[in-house]
Amino acid sequence: MKSINQSRRPVSAKPTTKHEKNSKHFLELESVSPLKTQKNQQNEYEIVNKLLGQYDPLEARKEKYKIQLKKHKQLLAKVSFFDPDIPPHERKYQYSYEKLMPYVFFFKYLAKKPNGPEDKQKNTANRLKIWLPDTLVFNDGDLPAMWFYTSQSGFVFRADSFNKRNIVQKFGENCSPDELVCVLKKPCYRNQELVGNDVNIVSKSELDTVSSNLFQDKNQLTVLQRFVKSNGPKAFICRTVWRKDKNPYAWIVTNKLDYKDKSDVPEIKKYVINMHIMNSCTIVESQKGKFVEETVPQLDNIGRYFHIHLGITFKEIIGDFIKDESGLWWLINIRGFLLDKYEIPINVKPITEYGEHTTEIKRSPFADIAKQKETYQRVQPCKYCEEIFPTHELTNKLTLKMILQTDKHLQNRGKQYEWLNRTDLKHIDTPMLYQEHKVCSSCFKLYLEIDKLITAEFNFAKIIGIPVTEDTKINLTSATQLNGFYGTFNNPNQSKVNNYIDNPGDKQMPQNWEFNIEPETEIIVKNNFPSNESDNDLSKLCKYRFMVLINSVRDIPIQKEIERNYYLEYSFLDIKEKYKIEMHQAVQSGEDYSNFYVPLNRMRIFYFFVTNRKSLNQFINQNQFLQINLLCENKIIGSTQLELSEFTSDQVIRNEYFKVFNGKDLPLLKWGVTVTLGLIASQEVDVKRIGLREFQGIYLPNSLYYTCEPLPQEWIQYIISKPDWEKQPSVILSKSILVSNKENPNCSYLSKTNRSGFYDIKAESPYKNSKDNSYFSNKQNRLFSASPRKSKQNDEINISELLDQSNNNNNFSYSTPLQNNNTNSLPYGKKIKIIQQNNIKNKRNMRFSQNIFNQSLADILNEEEENLKKKSQNFSKQNEQKKAKSQHQNNSLNIFYNINQNEKSPINSKNQQNILNNLLQSEIFSYSKDYGLTDSYKKLPIKKMIYWK
Repeated sequence: MKSINQSRRPVSAKPTTKHEKNSKHFLELESVSPLKTQKNQQNEYEIVNKLLGQYDPLEARKEKYKIQLKKHKQLLAKVSFFDPDIPPHERKYQYSYEKLMPYVFFFKYLAKKPNGPEDKQKNTANRLKIWLPDTLVFNDGDLPAMWFYTSQSGFVFRADSFNKRNIVQKFGENCSPDELVCVLKKPCYRNQELVGNDVNIVSKSELDTVSSNLFQDKNQLTVLQRFVKSNGPKAFICRTVWRKDKNPYAWIVTNKLDYKDKSDVPEIKKYVINMHIMNSCTIVESQKGKFVEETVPQLDNIGRYFHIHLGITFKEIIGDFIKDESGLWWLINIRGFLLDKYEIPINVKPITEYGEHTTEIKRSPFADIAKQKETYQRVQPCKYCEEIFPTHELTNKLTLKMILQTDKHLQNRGKQYEWLNRTDLKHIDTPMLYQEHKVCSSCFKLYLEIDKLITAEFNFAKIIGIPVTEDTKINLTSATQLNGFYGTFNNPNQSKVNNYIDNPGDKQMPQNWEFNIEPETEIIVKNNFPSNESDNDLSKLCKYRFMVLINSVRDIPIQKEIERNYYLEYSFLDIKEKYKIEMHQAVQSGEDYSNFYVPLNRMRIFYFFVTNRKSLNQFINQNQFLQINLLCENKIIGSTQLELSEFTSDQVIRNEYFKVFNGKDLPLLKWGVTVTLGLIASQEVDVKRIGLREFQGIYLPNSLYYTCEPLPQEWIQYIISKPDWEKQPSVILSKSILVSNKENPNCSYLSKTNRSGFYDIKAESPYKNSKDNSYFSNKQNRLFSASPRKSKQNDEINISELLDQSNNNNNFSYSTPLQNNNTNSLPYGKKIKIIQQNNIKNKRNMRFSQNIFNQSLADILNEEEENLKKKSQNFSKQNEQKKAKSQHQNNSLNIFYNINQNEKSPINSKNQQNILNNLLQSEIFSYSKDYGLTDSYKKLPIKKMIYWK
């Protein structure tokens, strides 16, 4: 046996490796069990290989690529001075349109607007001295098209009058058609953030078309710059960083592709460097050398130029330079900067609109006094920004109320401008709010844009369920609210408190004399935070949003009295919400047609603030359930609870529920509700200007508080993916009955001699007035109606009640209508119209509506037919034969019903034949024929007429 086992072992002439030694025991076991299949052997070998940790070259290559990609992103963040993974408020380099913007937005500041005589325009005093290639700026705000160029002495000038011919002549002079002549730059946005420039190169053959488009397109900022070819065989740029009171440095980025590379690579990859493509260029950092020494002086000139004209200083300036074949360094882009003082906003009009908003006054003591007076002009401060402007420029007016509304909106958004702290407006009378003041054009535009934003926020608040109204759209409407806006408490009992302090005597302190910080208070209080001795700094809290979305009420039994009013009600964060269940929007549920569901789609967003996540979890543990009540005529008939314990984890941001209401009078497993709950945290918020109150460890704002921050993407995707109930037709069965006073006390207006009744089976669609998606005509949407007069009461019931009422009512008899042979002008009858839907998207609902109508109508007629036979035994045999003949001829027609109180005339076959001929020529028969009515319609005879006994 030993020799057999040894012979089965694998023999190898080579020395055993480490892997073979480790797998020796496995091979011995394999030889002992020869009955194992080849598949089992392969699985065991795979297990052993995993245990031994064999080297997988594919996995190693993937790990190496991940490491290289991570290093590339880290290096790219350093070189581009922009890290998209960091939140905007935490980035080192932050920009605002209220200050200065880099990239293509920076060129307009490099030279003043030409003004005055030609000799004065050529003056180089206080001009910027850098080497800038010809740069044309189009569509930069309200500014005209501008041409920036560098003179032979190195100073930058600006020209505002030029045309397409000048561009083609200047850029395309002495160039071949395929030669690159200029670069087209546009702002590049990613996730609604400015990240750089979008660059394209333009040849001479394309220059004519590009120039024409620049003058025609008035929407997007565009820069056309002369193309500068780098010195050497490859394209490169020098990104220099000038730092105040620190040593400068530079990044040298060189393209890996050569200019003369004959591969099929596009030219833009050869002449333009794209650092975002991995392994497309080499990046080297330089602390010293010619790259730094020859480019830093130009950035230093930019800093001194802005300090002279705008009074601002920089901490850092980052610029891109290219060295041409002659050895000159050309500034092609400003990548970024840091301001030493955050002055907001920065008035750039002394540069961009020089000569219009500033006036230079000669200060020479020898100047003529009369000439100096000509340069004077009357000025006046803008009431909003408090800047000085010439009087003739302040052509717009705003009331004090508009100014305060704008201030309030900006402060609610966290803006802290110096001119928002208006000390002169803390104590004013209400009539002063409507006094007009002159403002500049920029401030007036700001007010108009903020007013649009307030309207957009107001509409957004209504969508998310905040009960806002036009009165609460702007909460600043009186001087008392103005005091609260600027930090003064508005306590209605404050006068009584002051009176008690002045004359204590035997007077008593008023009840509830504390400051009024109830949730319904519309005044914004500055310092009404709850007292907390352990933590004195409650200026910043974490904001949370909680969503309650009630989708639909399902499994409504068809036997329920749907003419009654039903509601859903719940309470959360001391706020009660109540929604009515609109039964007229009921949609069939299930193939057995025994249930209905009503879509609600009602959403409410709740806002609250917490100090940390621990306090939120404590609140959830105290309130473990959200209870929803089902009400019938304001009486609770059932309730259900939604668990909130899963929201203690910050990984859970949305939960979906389907719950059945529990009630004493509710049927088993009926009346369910589908609800979606969501909880998500926002950023930390400065709550100094938000009136808060403490509620079970968390802080609640006013019940009308809302913010215009976007909903989470997970919530939006869920809302979009919900089934659109409005695209599904609904079927509603309704009954309208008019009877005597004894039978129905609500119909007391009917006299005993004028009693009438009718049954109405009505089917409606959510598209009541739609032309394409409607089952019925616009004139009337009743399938079956029989009444000599219009009903004043129209209550909705289900099929079973309709059948029960019809079976119990023995005062009806049927015969054919004999009053008028013209079916289109029957005096009391209403015809059945079934209009074919142009675009039927839900055939199951259509079949449901047909079957219900056919079944209910057939049952009613069969029951009444039996009663008719019993009551019509005294009719003559001749009339009986006429009825049988008419029944055989009219088995495919729509039915006309009419109520007649007095007439009980027998059947007239001649009249029936006339009616039959009219029906065959009318549109009703064609509708039923094209639509393909079921056999239930064909069995209904035209022999019956309703009349009250």
